[in-house]
Amino acid sequence: MQLVSIPMPMTHGTACGWRHHRCRCESCHRALLAEAKVAWAARRLRAGAEPASRVPVGRVRAHLAALEAAGWSRRKVAAAAQVAPATLTRVAALSTKRVSRIVATAVLGVEP
Repeated sequence: MQLVSIPMPMTHGTACGWRHHRCRCESCHRALLAEAKVAWAARRLRAGAEPASRVPVGRVRAHLAALEAAGWSRRKVAAAAQVAPATLTRVAALSTKRVSRIVATAVLGVEP
């Protein structure tokens, strides 16, 4: 008796479609990227890292402005919060809508 391989039907919008069926459509690619993000986050959690969810930047931006009004430089705030100065530049930019919860907690923890 010979085994016959029956091809599985291809479903678009799945990571399996990208990997195994070699479909290169946009929806399969999006699904592959979404699956990779989840896998990366799970690896980080298993390693003991904090989840890096994103929160609105409004309170952080207002706190940074208050610190700067009190005479703190961004470099000094960055050192106190243990983040990169470029991160604070991104927080201050009006185009930034959300920031990592870890960065928000660090910056909001800096007292003037």
